[in-house]
Amino acid sequence: MQRVARGTVRECVVQIRSQSNRLNPDVISSWTSTLEAACSTSGRNTVPSATSNPPSWRCLHTGSCYFSSSTVVPKSAGKNQGSSSSSAAFVFALPCLFTAFLGTWQIVRRQSKVELVEARTAALQGAGVELNELSVKPAEFTRVHIQGEFDHESSIYVGPRPRSSMGSATNGFMLVTPLHSDEWNRPVLVNRGWVPSTWRSDTQFRQQWETSGTVSLEAVTRVSEDPSSFVPQNNSKTGEWFWIDIPAMATALGLPADTPLAEVGCNICLCIIAKVLVQSPFR
Repeated sequence: MQRVARGTVRECVVQIRSQSNRLNPDVISSWTSTLEAACSTSGRNTVPSATSNPPSWRCLHTGSCYFSSSTVVPKSAGKNQGSSSSSAAFVFALPCLFTAFLGTWQIVRRQSKVELVEARTAALQGAGVELNELSVKPAEFTRVHIQGEFDHESSIYVGPRPRSSMGSATNGFMLVTPLHSDEWNRPVLVNRGWVPSTWRSDTQFRQQWETSGTVSLEAVTRVSEDPSSFVPQNNSKTGEWFWIDIPAMATALGLPADTPLAEVGCNICLCIIAKVLVQSPFR
């Protein structure tokens, strides 16, 4: 038992209040209230009856008081301590729960990505089919064969889609051109890949790479893109297309809204790069 104050009742009160730096304020308030009540009812140095004395302090016959740190903590202090313990437990548990959530989310996300890669790999490894022979809409990334003539004047430029080449960024677009065939009952939109911005602005440059006549291509079926909230909306009236929206593109070209979209490799881009390297004076 540690001695906190000793002397008359008034002296004990003064001594207890002077030790506020190491005692709980609620405990100090309880002790001083008890001592002041005893002083006001019994006189400054009068000793109350033994049965009325709290177990935590003793008044001597000489009127002196001995007060110890073994005083019973008030119920309000216990409640505050319980509240502090609950807050500390909550603060400790919150990061643990958040970390567990992130770990579970990463596992589920990884599994979904693995399943997606497996499905796309299986579709790409399958045998190609004639697109015009399919009676139902094929799944995405299904290998198909298409044949017909390109309508270059109706090409749609989706972008801008810059690309990095040899350490520098080059502006460009994704080129979508309708393909018509007399043997098929419906046209096909073909995503021919990335082309530089010069393709759109320079007619002579574009005509060097435009094919004429019937072409036979192997492609994969695709669906419309799912743009983020930062991508602007398409404007078919002004011809501004920022993301691939198959029904809207087909409607803008006067084609049926259910016109399929097939994607071929970036052969145009590879041919342009090859020609630039051949014509380079540093080769």
